[in-house]
Amino acid sequence: MAHSPSVTGSTSGGGGGDSIVTPPAATSQAVAAGGSLAAVTFGTFTDADGVIDNYLVGVQNSAGSAAVSGSGLGAYTFGSTADGNAGVVTLTARNAANQPLATAVHTFSIAAAVGGLVSLLDWSGTTYDFLATGGTSGSGGAGAHTVGGLSVDLDLRSTSGPTVLRLVSGVLEYEGSMTARGQLMIDLGVDVSSFSFTVLCSVENATRPTGISTAILYVGENTGHNSGDQAQFLFGNSSDTKLMMRENYGSATAFTTLENATVTDITSTPTRVCCQMLGGAWQPSYDQGTAALPTNGAPLANRADGGKQQFGTNYSKTAENRKYVGLNLIDTCDVRIAAYRGNT
Repeated sequence: MAHSPSVTGSTSGGGGGDSIVTPPAATSQAVAAGGSLAAVTFGTFTDADGVIDNYLVGVQNSAGSAAVSGSGLGAYTFGSTADGNAGVVTLTARNAANQPLATAVHTFSIAAAVGGLVSLLDWSGTTYDFLATGGTSGSGGAGAHTVGGLSVDLDLRSTSGPTVLRLVSGVLEYEGSMTARGQLMIDLGVDVSSFSFTVLCSVENATRPTGISTAILYVGENTGHNSGDQAQFLFGNSSDTKLMMRENYGSATAFTTLENATVTDITSTPTRVCCQMLGGAWQPSYDQGTAALPTNGAPLANRADGGKQQFGTNYSKTAENRKYVGLNLIDTCDVRIAAYRGNT
């Protein structure tokens, strides 16, 4: 079991190891799958002689890697939690010589998901600056990054790179242009050819000064720009500010436009797309009005091409490992991205 102690909350009490200190009664909490653990505030220790000088907090995880932060008696907030986590938070009162006097206990658990979804890509609470961390030099920029446990490659597309490219609490903030660009290629880390999964993406606060796509979403077998067998969603194109979806059958093959979706100008309205994948088949859908991504893995309100599925590999319907999710970012915008599969 992992045990992560830290010292918090010094008081003005003195020594005196002979004094009796009594901890508050033990507490506990259990929440359903998908729920959040409430912050913990410990009750007051009985300390008639005032010998408590500081507190040592620790987490003993029986499942998962939960952590807590706070000071004194609390409140202590939880972090790094997930469905199926369980453990104990301990708070030990100590004297000025750091000798333990008494320990309070709080047990916690989050139920495991049953028949729900598994996150393949979840940056919803992640903060990360691609221009200041990771990359080839270790100080940010082009090259390999690790974000949310996934490998992400940043290609600056033969430019000096964007001015801003960072995740702030799950929102990818991007400031760039055709001559200062960035493309993120995310490896989902698993072979996805044998099960269905859903990729969701939204774009808001979009600009189009260069008159082309603000951003392009790729879901494909390869990591290259416009590489073969990619489902693609274009937020804007060279002639308008609408949404386009297309399939690329090969790096030297012309694109086939699936649908020029009837949407409001993407520069004035948040726009979401959904790509449901199964082997080589995929079904696009889209909607507008909010940038927040759904978490149920279901298609969005509007199905492309009357709800018909599309097929890669030139309609051969063969299984394809489209585990690479790419964001080709051109003009300034804010992006959210997620991917889910069924829980088997």
